[in-house]
Amino acid sequence: MLQSTIDIAEYLNGRTRDDLESDSMFRRAVINALHEIGEAAVRMSDEGRQQLPGIPWELVFRMRNVLVHVYWGIDFDRVWKAAIEDAPVLRAAIESFIRSTGEDQIPGGSQ
Repeated sequence: MLQSTIDIAEYLNGRTRDDLESDSMFRRAVINALHEIGEAAVRMSDEGRQQLPGIPWELVFRMRNVLVHVYWGIDFDRVWKAAIEDAPVLRAAIESFIRSTGEDQIPGGSQ
């Protein structure tokens, strides 16, 4: 999960919202990273998710379901918002957990 948030930040460097429409490689990279976050979240235990209480896990699950099952109906505005607003919040929460516990993995979950 952490690596996917790092990847998203790298993908966004120098990019705009319009690039989601015009650059299929960029679009697929961002969507895939968000999908990976959703997959990891679905597989996390409740204990693991409780270690990051500020994350709206239900929204993460729903985004994953749309990306996997309704790919023809993906809202690029929502993808952009998730990439520029939500992924950095998740990254900060995971990094804070790592710093505060000295652990490199969330119990019952994955990064």
